[in-house]
Amino acid sequence: MKHTIVDIFNRRVNAFGPRPALACRQGEGWAEVSWREWWERAECVAAGLMARGLERGERVCILADTRVEWAWLELGIMMAGGVSVPIYPTSTADACAQVLKEVGARFVVVGDATQLMKLVEIPRELGAVDDIVCIEAGEFADLNDALPERLTCGDFEALLAQGRRYLSAHPGRVAVRRRQVAPGDPAMVIYTSGSLGEARGVVHRHEGLVAEIQAWSALKLLGSADRQLLFLPMAQLFSQILFFGALDAGAQTFFGHGLAHIISDMRACKPTFIGGVPRIFEAIYARVVNPEQRSIGVRPGRFRMKGGGGLEFDGPLFEWVLKRGVQLSRIRQQSRPFTRLQKIEAWTYKRLFLEQVKSLFGGEIRFAFCIGAPLRVEVAEFFHAAGVHILEGYGLCEAAGISAVNLPQEYRFGSVGKPLPDVEITIAEDGEVLVRGAMLTRGDDVSSGRQTQEPPAHETGARVAKRWLYTGDLGEFDGDGFLYIRGRKKHLIRTTPSGSAEPGDRERSQARVVFPEMIEERLVQTRLISHAVVYGGDLEEQTPLRALVTLHEGAKTWAIQKGIPFDDHSHLATSPEIQKEVDRIVCEVNETLPEYARIASFKILARPFSLAARELTVSGKLRRDIVLAQHCEWRRPESTQQATR
Repeated sequence: MKHTIVDIFNRRVNAFGPRPALACRQGEGWAEVSWREWWERAECVAAGLMARGLERGERVCILADTRVEWAWLELGIMMAGGVSVPIYPTSTADACAQVLKEVGARFVVVGDATQLMKLVEIPRELGAVDDIVCIEAGEFADLNDALPERLTCGDFEALLAQGRRYLSAHPGRVAVRRRQVAPGDPAMVIYTSGSLGEARGVVHRHEGLVAEIQAWSALKLLGSADRQLLFLPMAQLFSQILFFGALDAGAQTFFGHGLAHIISDMRACKPTFIGGVPRIFEAIYARVVNPEQRSIGVRPGRFRMKGGGGLEFDGPLFEWVLKRGVQLSRIRQQSRPFTRLQKIEAWTYKRLFLEQVKSLFGGEIRFAFCIGAPLRVEVAEFFHAAGVHILEGYGLCEAAGISAVNLPQEYRFGSVGKPLPDVEITIAEDGEVLVRGAMLTRGDDVSSGRQTQEPPAHETGARVAKRWLYTGDLGEFDGDGFLYIRGRKKHLIRTTPSGSAEPGDRERSQARVVFPEMIEERLVQTRLISHAVVYGGDLEEQTPLRALVTLHEGAKTWAIQKGIPFDDHSHLATSPEIQKEVDRIVCEVNETLPEYARIASFKILARPFSLAARELTVSGKLRRDIVLAQHCEWRRPESTQQATR
């Protein structure tokens, strides 16, 4: 029986000892770490922290990019009975201060001087901190003088060396502490993204994380021969579940150079599975099919086979191959057999083009998990045609990450799949998604570490009642049991069709429900719009729907190709040609919507949304309420451009 994360780790080390468990970039190659070496380094971390006074239940904050040292740190902290608290590496100094204040951490590990500088900027919030460790050796020396006098930043290797000495002097103490870790003990504190308010820490206990891992294990998706490239921030619970899922399966985890080098890292390590968020897959898709984005080695318009005989496709042929590939994908989605001709077509497309797309992922990928937001169906179908099966899932931080997921042989594009084993999902009368299972958190008070009698409402709007997690999301099941998420309950807009209803026309005058996220998703599918916020539709005042949009970086390339002069982003936003093109996009989207859900007017903002302006979270999600509050002057009808009918 698997009781704690440390127990799972112990079993895998005993089973796979000398086999590679981890790998990190070293020049153009990879430096591998065996299961036994991983255990030894994690044990040194545990011993080093215990030598410095870490007690059971104490929190250790980690502020660093995704790198191999995370594996040693997290398992080492857990071995010592501690609680890891990941902090997004994109967090501002103020956001770091909030976390440090709430969790009361005495120990902080930073990745490099850039992250250490954030602590230097918040000396007043370091009152509880006793020890700071920097992973990158030599990067912190110049900043030590800027820290409070009682604090100095030490070297990560020094922590490991101190751990070795402690193990030598006290050979059984770490083992004793490790065995004291109980299923009900906290394992980590994960902060929500803050998309609906201030970020909030959620305490995850060993038993909840193990329940999630066991549910994944029951799906039998992963095995000891698998390899994953881990690149999402470890402050995301999804990334943690990918990490622990690979650990449980005995799979190897690769740590590359980061998000900016995903393609080169995948080509180098040839993963069999990865986990990402929609914007990553959509960025790769855009670079393949959009002429202005050619930096990953596949050129649209004229496509040259790498290592082939110089075969090229022109633009129309390229587009036809893509379209036909998607058509064949839809036949497979329906589990229909190929005709003889279709088999020949599929083989031809695979060799001439689709294998080249799959090679971007290393060539050996079996599937990719995607969670965090809806993935456009056209993107999922495109990659499916190329042999890269993207499996969408759904979950909240309060439910240990993932509650439903599509499977390789059981999937529906556009859905988030079916509930995991031992997870119950139901739909309330008002359409809200409810989740129940052993992985639900208990509603702990992050500041005190105590469990509250009544779990508070979470930042996401989720709450627990009668063992059900009320997620705040609206959804529905289809006839085959696949779950579809329609939007946030809080964002729901009730409106009526535009125009005056005729007397007695009850159907026309009846209030209708609009999911703004669905409309926004269609707007940002275009190459000019990066973000969109749909609002309005007041039922009592009969106000029409409006939209705030920001321009994508691709808009600059589009303007250059069209010969449109502009000085900067704000100038481009006021360009008549851009206004006309966005109007065309809005009208095209309107044509796909019922009359009551159509956008009557829009406003192009002078700058993109940003983390600095608090319009985006550290994970890149939109903070709708803050956007509308900060751009309230554009909520007036006279300030928006009417969409052409």
